[in-house]
Formats: sequence, structure tokens, C-alpha cells
Amino acid sequence: VKQVVPHLKIEQKVWALVEEIVGSSLIVSFQGDLIRVVNQSGRRFRPGQRIQLKVAGMQPLAFQLLEPSHKGTPISRLDINI
Repeated sequence: VKQVVPHLKIEQKVWALVEEIVGSSLIVSFQGDLIRVVNQSGRRFRPGQRIQLKVAGMQPLAFQLLEPSHKGTPISRLDINI
């Protein structure tokens, strides 16, 4: 069980590191855990890329990808499976 999930709050911003791309999913390193994130943004990512996410929902857990060039403006939704 992931220890970080119970401590997340709606609107909280977090950083993750893209470890691997598997089809339309990303495997990201998030506070010491690996999490599979479904990429619904249409954007392409690469291993080693840092991405900033905003917690969009808790049940089910969902994130929005934040666009760094727009000072934290959400650009799309990313759903995760733990």
C-alpha cells in the first residue's frame, strides 16, 4: 500500500519523474514509489523528464498535468492506477 496517497490533498501540487513509457501510460517515480499514470493529454513525454502534477481527485485518485510555461496552469487530466 502506498504511504503517500493518504496524505495527498485536492489541489496539492507534486513533482514526478517519468521513468518509462508503456503505450499510453507513463511509469512515474513519485515520492519514492512507482505509479502508472494514464496519459490523456496527447502530449509526448520521455524517460527522465520531470513533470508537475496537481491532485484533481481522490476517489478515484486523479492528477492534472501542469504546464510549466504557464505558471502551474492545468492543461489536461491524468488518471492513475496504484
